[in-house]
Amino acid sequence: MTKRLIFLLILFSTISSMNYNFSRINRFISSIEKKDSWSGTILIVIGDSIMYQRSCGFADYENKIPFTINTTINLCSTGKMFTGTFIVKLVQEGLLKFTDTIGNYFPELPYGSKITIHDLLTHSSGLGAIDRELPDFSYKDVTCCMDLLEFIKRDTLKFNPGNGTFYSNTGYFLLGALIEKIRGKPFQECIEDEIFEPLGMNNSFFKNDLLIDTSFRKTYNVAYEYEKIGKRKFVRWLGSGNAIGRDSTVILSAGGISMSAYDLYLFQRALVKNEILNKHYLDTMLTPYVDYKGKFHWAYGWIVTKSGSALMGNIGTNNFEYYPKENATIIVTQNCGLYINANKVAKKIERKFFKTEDIIDKIFILDRIFHSIRYKGE
Repeated sequence: MTKRLIFLLILFSTISSMNYNFSRINRFISSIEKKDSWSGTILIVIGDSIMYQRSCGFADYENKIPFTINTTINLCSTGKMFTGTFIVKLVQEGLLKFTDTIGNYFPELPYGSKITIHDLLTHSSGLGAIDRELPDFSYKDVTCCMDLLEFIKRDTLKFNPGNGTFYSNTGYFLLGALIEKIRGKPFQECIEDEIFEPLGMNNSFFKNDLLIDTSFRKTYNVAYEYEKIGKRKFVRWLGSGNAIGRDSTVILSAGGISMSAYDLYLFQRALVKNEILNKHYLDTMLTPYVDYKGKFHWAYGWIVTKSGSALMGNIGTNNFEYYPKENATIIVTQNCGLYINANKVAKKIERKFFKTEDIIDKIFILDRIFHSIRYKGE
């Protein structure tokens, strides 16, 4: 009884102290909001509970529609973590092996017998990025990943599988096609039916953010994306080239899912509670496998930092970063990603936020982190 009382007193003291430091962060974020220098949502999750949340700025600057925890934003390549998670889920179900070659499922691929599922997941297959490298690549008439197989067959290996690394959209398109072949339906429906709907992720969808009509945008509070010109001026970004998930006519397995910060939290909660993957396969997914120039390691649809202490949902202008040791997650969604890089924000947090074992000090340090990135474009 005495130990329980001591524990409750410590817990109450900790929460009170954390609230004090969160107030400092709130004051700071209010100051940048007034200066019109950032818009987005920040969540800090400890275990499976949101301990801090704050949104500022606008989802729509022209009409002054606020950015909220439920504002939907294009995740860009951060969405690859859903592809990786689903593949691992299929392995857990006994329908795949990481050592399987992709040629077992698509014998028409000229290089299929050389590339394993592991290689595709870890960007070590030797494949490139058909959406950027093939001059005649087009999303015309594409409705699912299988529709891209004719382009995928024309990709060539940059190196022998397993002997290098290259960030490969082709590899993730191919993983999406594999999911479709096993489940017998489009990749988008697989993610919706087995992840979004069961977890109640109601502000998540597959839709080109440049083609969304006004009614849909209002219903789902979809943010426009902006470039920042000068110190204050935000200009709506209208897209360029064939950027995956943006100018494509369909959102596929290499990135481009749209989602809110709250839905990312629901996904995080399901992961840490082993509702999607059991502990063995969650650990398998987040294991550092392939070194990338000494900077980090590729896991299965995720990145493991050099220190091995943080994992994030791939490279993107938004960020989902999970710290297993601390059982904490930092989620950053924003619509000014061409001005502030969310991954660099998370990297600063990794270096400073988790240097101390005292969670109160970790929270206190956040306001200095945000202060350091205020006008540095990071």
